[in-house]
This record gives sequence, C-alpha cells and structure tokens, in this order.
Amino acid sequence: MNACDRMIKILKQQKMNDLLPCLLPNEEGAIGMIPNWEAAHKTGYVSGVEHNVGLFYFPGHTYAISILSKNVPNRTEPKRIMGKIGQLLFEVSR
Repeated sequence: MNACDRMIKILKQQKMNDLLPCLLPNEEGAIGMIPNWEAAHKTGYVSGVEHNVGLFYFPGHTYAISILSKNVPNRTEPKRIMGKIGQLLFEVSR
C-alpha cells in the first residue's frame, strides 16, 4: 500500500462527522451494493474557526472539498452551512 492509500485509509476513519457529512443519509443500501457515500476527511476547530476538508465519494463521483471559516461567533452556523453543502454534493451526484 502506498503513502496516499494509507493517508486516505486514515482519513476514512474520521469520527467527527458533524460538519460536511452530518446531513447525508445513514442507510447503507442492500448488502453487496456500493455505499451511498463515503468520506475521507479531516475537521478542524479553534475558537472562532471551523474547517472540514477531504474527499467525498458518491457512486460515480468523487469530490475534493475544502471549507474554511473564520470569525464565527458560535459553531452552530458553520456546522449548518457545511452540512447543507455536503447534502448538495450528495444530491447533485444522484
């Protein structure tokens, strides 16, 4: 396995899914079918800054996305916006 494959494998293990993937469907579909979506992403947060970057895989489509924010008074609004962007990617991929 090369370095890129190892990095993607690590990013697919992300447990913080409350940003871009938060509004994506949870259903897996029938056994043996391609999953509805998969993400290899990394979140980031410090006071006033919320980020989510990564690769989002949908059947037939892969997107590289980077969303960075700054000067946000609370985490609610960037989370909502990032969730909607993830949902839009899913919808345009169908």
